[in-house]
Amino acid sequence: MLKNQFNKIDIPHNQDEANELYAELDHKMADENIFEDGEVDYTQASKTFNKHLKIAKEINELTGFEPTIGTENVFFEGKFAKPMEHSFLKYSPQILEKIMKGEQ
Repeated sequence: MLKNQFNKIDIPHNQDEANELYAELDHKMADENIFEDGEVDYTQASKTFNKHLKIAKEINELTGFEPTIGTENVFFEGKFAKPMEHSFLKYSPQILEKIMKGEQ
């Protein structure tokens, strides 16, 4: 695979290589990873998620390979997730959960 200079990712030459990269990005975009186990707020998590989503879309644009694997977090066959909206809230995921439940 060739390296893309902008994101320093491998450029896949076939569908199997593309799926490997999509699976790796899917893992990086899981809630526990983008929120760093509750250490960062929603705004930072959304920036991380959207950065990885941009890389996934770039892989698709450069190669034409769409994800054809079922993954746990983000990708479904041939479809990409929507970007996370940036929020100016500075609450941790735990506090946001309490707010949503009406506990705070």
